[in-house]
Amino acid sequence: MTWARGTVVLGGCRTPFLRSETAFADVMGYELGAFAVAGLLQRTGLDPAKLDRLLFGNVIQEVKTSNVAREVGLACGIPDDVPAVTLTAACASANVAVETAVEAIAAGAADLVIAGGVETLSDPPIRFRRAIRKRLLAARRAKGIGAWLRLLRGLRPRDFAPEAPAIAEFSTGLTMGDNAERIAKRFGISREAQDAFALRSHRLAAEAAAAGRYERQIVPVPVPA
Repeated sequence: MTWARGTVVLGGCRTPFLRSETAFADVMGYELGAFAVAGLLQRTGLDPAKLDRLLFGNVIQEVKTSNVAREVGLACGIPDDVPAVTLTAACASANVAVETAVEAIAAGAADLVIAGGVETLSDPPIRFRRAIRKRLLAARRAKGIGAWLRLLRGLRPRDFAPEAPAIAEFSTGLTMGDNAERIAKRFGISREAQDAFALRSHRLAAEAAAAGRYERQIVPVPVPA
């Protein structure tokens, strides 16, 4: 016999949506997540000690906070014995976090879960290329100027160019925009229809904002955080 428990959404909060490299340029992703979760706890009156899990979706991970869910929890007062897990599924990461929370509750593995997502493109992790990284690791064992100079052999000027995080899928090399174009062609969705849908969406969002419908869900973020 199979069974499943129902799931109830108690509330939701988010930070304002801003363009990258603007007011949130100096705010780390986990800080944005912490503001949202702290606002949720305050507005719902939930006791963080009663949480069973904290799930957060994230795509472009900051190396310093690779498990961003853990950092979010610690930053807003959630006890450190509450499991915190970060999930990645491209642009659906936050949706997968919510889905995972529902599955855990339905299966009886959890009663109270906070699920969400966070992303910031104002300060994406930019790293050195592999050739430089390998030599930097080897440099820890190098002794003397001669050893350091030998590490420079074989390097080319392009090896010193920074490597930004790719928004393309590793296995196919396609971006989400590329895949959206393929799907649109497959289903015969014209550019005009896409633009009309997007325009309607933005107009409805602007009308909702002007009417104050977002005020209950948006958590103010002081800058600098």
